[in-house]
Amino acid sequence: MIEGNQKFRIPDSGGKNHIEAEVNWDESQKRCEMIKLTFHDGKKAFVKRDDLSHILFAIGDKETQMALTPQKISTVHHFRTVLGIEAKKDIKKGEMVNFPIELPVPCDHVRTVYGNQFLNEVQRKTAKLASKSIPLGGGGK
Repeated sequence: MIEGNQKFRIPDSGGKNHIEAEVNWDESQKRCEMIKLTFHDGKKAFVKRDDLSHILFAIGDKETQMALTPQKISTVHHFRTVLGIEAKKDIKKGEMVNFPIELPVPCDHVRTVYGNQFLNEVQRKTAKLASKSIPLGGGGK
């Protein structure tokens, strides 16, 4: 983010009527909350930073929107298990209903909670399982 007073010149496509944009012109303004636009004829307009950001995002193409969107890329560990529920009604009493589930857990969290040794063990077991085909679901009779 810009600190201190900064001025930008927005060129006019005709080359005559440039617009001057100024941020942090007032000491009471924090975080570039307002942008002062000064037009070629001396008139001034004040635009909220968020409003300008929304307009720029809306008119941008996919690449521009991706550049304007804050992103955090991290690796995740996929925790796979089968969730079993014992039915009390409608289905035969005592019958188990099983659901395979997969939960993405950030590797940083796994490392924090269990340490690197656990993560290395999980990666070894995952590599072994990947080499085998394990069906998840009701098999035939």
